[in-house]
Amino acid sequence: MEAVQKLIDYINILEITSKNQGTEEEAAELAREVNKKWWSENKARLLP
Repeated sequence: MEAVQKLIDYINILEITSKNQGTEEEAAELAREVNKKWWSENKARLLP
């Protein structure tokens, strides 16, 4: 059953990515924004 679920997950990922309209630069910018937000929310927990 685990192998079947992995196959289904893989097919779902292929379907989602095939509909992607974004550029690589847009993805990089989104990643930078997410990282910046995460860091601002978690900085106090990680630094003395």
